[in-house]
Amino acid sequence: MAEARLHSGELVHEVPVTGEGRAFAFTLPCRPMAGKPLGKGQVWDLWLRPAADAPAIRISRILDDIWDRKDIFVYPRLTTDTCHAAAFYTNDNDLCLRLTEAG
Repeated sequence: MAEARLHSGELVHEVPVTGEGRAFAFTLPCRPMAGKPLGKGQVWDLWLRPAADAPAIRISRILDDIWDRKDIFVYPRLTTDTCHAAAFYTNDNDLCLRLTEAG
């Protein structure tokens, strides 16, 4: 399972993961996560649980020699009728999702 955990810790949204070997993929629908007013935005931390009885681990990128990817790897923003969603890396190179209100 993949988990999106609201940075404040109060909500967790889980989705199934497919994969083979070291590769994995999942689709994270933003609409269920944006259920309450977004205000200035919400940050969701992304986690991966490789097996039902395994602890979750942060989804990060540490396989190359780029020290700080926060300003280097910038992903396009997805816009729905209610929110904008943008993936980004933290200072610790952990992958997160930022949701903000559309409009």
